[in-house]
Amino acid sequence: SHTAPDAPFGAVLPWILFASLVYIINYLTRAFFGPLLPGIEAEFSITHAASTRLLLYISIGYTTSMLLSGPACAMVRPKVLVAGSLVLSGLVFQAMAAMHNIAVLSILFVVFGFAAGQYFNAGMCVLRSLVRPSQWSKAVSINEFGPNIGFILAPLAAEFGSAYLGWRGTVSCLGWVSVARGLRFPFFGKGGDEPVGGSVSLKR
Repeated sequence: SHTAPDAPFGAVLPWILFASLVYIINYLTRAFFGPLLPGIEAEFSITHAASTRLLLYISIGYTTSMLLSGPACAMVRPKVLVAGSLVLSGLVFQAMAAMHNIAVLSILFVVFGFAAGQYFNAGMCVLRSLVRPSQWSKAVSINEFGPNIGFILAPLAAEFGSAYLGWRGTVSCLGWVSVARGLRFPFFGKGGDEPVGGSVSLKR
């Protein structure tokens, strides 16, 4: 079903919040690796510099994906890109959790960054399709709670997960959360049903 972009803001607010929850998961999957690095270092016997490069690999994949996300939104429904970003990120997490080769693990970090990078422009296009132009700033403001909440949850999730599941179990659990949310979004979320002519240039 489709919500018209001229609907009252209160009518689309639940769907804005639904999209914001997706943003929390997207940000959380990118932010929680820092606290997990000591466990990765210990298992693979690598230096601090080598483990920190894993975060650089995420950024390389993410930046490349962001550069391509505008054309992607023009060819594919943003709703599909949002769902695909979450599902692919979650599946890559499962591969990471099972990987014992540091070279292949490094490649998976790049792939994860690429998967996560498809979310942002597509997510903004979903919001844009839900509200009229005069409500755009309100929708974005609500959506921005996502990364701020994720910033708080990331170290908590990493600390709790590391204590009880280890870094592999933590990555796997968050991966399944991402897959589940991605599979739900096309069926229960609203907005983003049509490709757009260009990208939304906002970037966090």
